[in-house]
Amino acid sequence: EFKRLYDENAMIAEVFFDLISKWPERYGGMTLRDLADEMHTFKKENRMCVLLQEAFSLLPEPVLTYAEAYRRLVRNEVEKITVAEAGNRIAATGIVPYPPGIPLLAPGERTGAPDAPVLRYLMTMQEFDRRSPGFEHDTHGIENVNGTYMMNCIVENRP
Repeated sequence: EFKRLYDENAMIAEVFFDLISKWPERYGGMTLRDLADEMHTFKKENRMCVLLQEAFSLLPEPVLTYAEAYRRLVRNEVEKITVAEAGNRIAATGIVPYPPGIPLLAPGERTGAPDAPVLRYLMTMQEFDRRSPGFEHDTHGIENVNGTYMMNCIVENRP
């Protein structure tokens, strides 16, 4: 049915009624083909599939055990920061994007450099979500606060 509506270039209002009522300025006058093509173009231009594959091909650095990360979480020895600020920090909770539902980071693992694939992938997902309200990703361990991805990181004693 979706393919038929795509091929017919159906209006978004005919397919996703609630998108038009919630975000008329974003989706008003768009067709299903326009929207799908825009989303696929964004993902291709931003190399989302490549970044995802690269992110899953790296083994994050384990810094704390799950138990120690959990102990620090329940004792509030964490801080909520933006993903953009999370370079080389220790994740307090698992970060699991859906799809695919496989952990990118486990509690107690270091996020990697700001320009490394894990954080670049999360930042690209954030930008996709900002551009495509109603189609936001569901990522365990990430809170979307007004379009900004936030995550809990362990407070480290830094010199």
